[in-house]
Amino acid sequence: MYTPRLSAPSKSNAKYYKSNPFYQSGYGLPNCFDGNTKFITDKGIKTLKECENTSIKVLTEQGDFKEATVKCFGEQEVFKMVLNNGSEYIVTGNHRWIV
Repeated sequence: MYTPRLSAPSKSNAKYYKSNPFYQSGYGLPNCFDGNTKFITDKGIKTLKECENTSIKVLTEQGDFKEATVKCFGEQEVFKMVLNNGSEYIVTGNHRWIV
């Protein structure tokens, strides 16, 4: 079951900091989107929370499917992000966006 986290984990939490290669490489915590976010899989459109703790093939920018594992990283504060095209997403504040 997906439960949003409202605060960041403490620095002593190895799952998020010490053992996390993304954090060690300068990225934020390993999370991005609200559990209700939909994405395209080889089995149709799914939400993150319905695929939590599973490996599933997801559509890439190149138009092919690649195996990925969907994980929940606990409760965090989230924000509504609105793109110029009007698309809206619920995301964590520390997610790194490449523009």
